[in-house]
Amino acid sequence: MGKKKRILKEKLTNAVKKVLIAYNVSLISEITKAVEKSINQIVSKTKKKIKTSKKPVVAIN
Repeated sequence: MGKKKRILKEKLTNAVKKVLIAYNVSLISEITKAVEKSINQIVSKTKKKIKTSKKPVVAIN
């Protein structure tokens, strides 16, 4: 009986570890997506600023 319990315990711990790893991986991917989104927003904002700052210079010339 002791050996069966130990095998069951090992299987359970392995399953839990796999679930935790999958959860962490999904969290990491969500975090990277959020970071990419915010970077893209910052880049687009700076591009807009650059475009608007260039227009008056062109008008002055």
